[in-house]
Amino acid sequence: MTTDRVASALRAVLSSPNVPDSNLEDANVVDVLQRVALAGYAIAHAILPAGVAPGHDATGALVDSLTEAVMGHTAALEHVASALQDIAEAIRAAAAIIKP
Repeated sequence: MTTDRVASALRAVLSSPNVPDSNLEDANVVDVLQRVALAGYAIAHAILPAGVAPGHDATGALVDSLTEAVMGHTAALEHVASALQDIAEAIRAAAAIIKP
């Protein structure tokens, strides 16, 4: 019974029904880390030649330079770090409840 509760708690904090993966299932930490890696690769190869029209990032912000892209990526990584902190706190809380 305890193992089921821990597994359920971990599943709840490590996946999201609000973010679909490539199979349209609930995304999990691995899916998100893959997206971060792909975004990093895209940023590394995003040097725009002069005269190229700017684009928009996932939040709709105008990205006109590599600097702006990196700043947006940094902000996204801050959200990932915050979410991982929440996960760590949830695991600690679950462990404290389960301990005999």
